[in-house]
Amino acid sequence: ILDRPNIFGGDVEGPGALPFRFGLTFGELARYVASSNIKAPLRLSVVPMKGWVRSLTSLFNSADQSHLRLSSVLEPLSGVRPFKIPEYTQQGGIAFFAEQTHHLSQWELDYLKMLSIRSGIVVSFDSTLFPQHLMLRDIYDVESFAVLPTFLKFARFFGNRKSLNVSYSDNLDEIMGASCVRKFCNGKLDFVTLKKEVESSQEKFVQDVRPFLIYDSSIRSLELQEILVADVRA
Repeated sequence: ILDRPNIFGGDVEGPGALPFRFGLTFGELARYVASSNIKAPLRLSVVPMKGWVRSLTSLFNSADQSHLRLSSVLEPLSGVRPFKIPEYTQQGGIAFFAEQTHHLSQWELDYLKMLSIRSGIVVSFDSTLFPQHLMLRDIYDVESFAVLPTFLKFARFFGNRKSLNVSYSDNLDEIMGASCVRKFCNGKLDFVTLKKEVESSQEKFVQDVRPFLIYDSSIRSLELQEILVADVRA
């Protein structure tokens, strides 16, 4: 395998045996998977990159990183009914909830916009289209942007809307790698327990993969930030 960088850098984020942000290069990931998940002997050779360190991730095109991280926030919504996976648009953003936002009041739309901005996302509404489109255009600071708490904020916001019949499918468990996120969204798990389960899973993964790192040991487990969203059902 010819190794290549991981555009998401060295952050580990998400529950499960393989977090959705795993912090490894693809050569390192292959070494880990080959040793931990494949029972049959495997002749694996990884050709490392010369001069590569994880801090060089910042040299990647920021627009590409923004689109990838926005997509990783919104992809789990394929496991949240009635939403669909959002699509890129020719206007350089991601059309979000095109079929659902017409169910929301102006107050809810304004709150959604504020929630997005506080999550570090550049947003705008396209009022020339019907239903009105929420456009997710960019991320203010790609380096500090966290995927899981941003998704949880969106999920909790829409789960609190009486005008939307939100439910969660088993597909969400597959995407997230564990059931704790769905349980939290359904109100069956408190945030303290969710935080403990997620961070414990991340720390275990970081320790498990250290023997298979090629370049340096600077992968880190991200702290799950508190989810502050209006809980009033409106």
